[in-house]
Amino acid sequence: TSKEVCQYRFKQLINDKIITGFYALPDVSKLGYTSNKVFIKYKSLTREKEQEIISYVIKTQLVSWAAGCEGAWDLIITTITVNQKEFVDFYLDFFSRFGEYFKHKEVLVPIDSIALNEKYLADGKTLYSKKFGLQPEKTVEIDEKDRTILHELSVNARATLTEIGKK
Repeated sequence: TSKEVCQYRFKQLINDKIITGFYALPDVSKLGYTSNKVFIKYKSLTREKEQEIISYVIKTQLVSWAAGCEGAWDLIITTITVNQKEFVDFYLDFFSRFGEYFKHKEVLVPIDSIALNEKYLADGKTLYSKKFGLQPEKTVEIDEKDRTILHELSVNARATLTEIGKK
């Protein structure tokens, strides 16, 4: 396929909202961060209280990902923290606020993770496999400019170097 055809089709996928964004996937363990997951099953929860819980999760800086679910769990939260004490502080605060609305909870401390390509688009073949550490091992020091670059890429990984440089 020519560059022009590929570019046209790529823009159509964006216009049709099939591609909804681009982001960088940093290995946070190399920056000294720890990842944890919290799994929650609700009990006796009103719609208003659920919205209050979701608002709290969205506003909490330590939460990097959350999903409402059907099945064994109603809510899954991923945190990225500097250390386990920071996670425990979040955990205690969260459960002191909302614990009475939870039937069951579990915490997962992942050791590593593997990111794979969207295999349903590649006839079930693994075309991309990237292993990430999720607990700090060897860390790399970065300065404020590097943090700004990572932040900008986390919002839009297709930003030009000129756009990022201006920020």
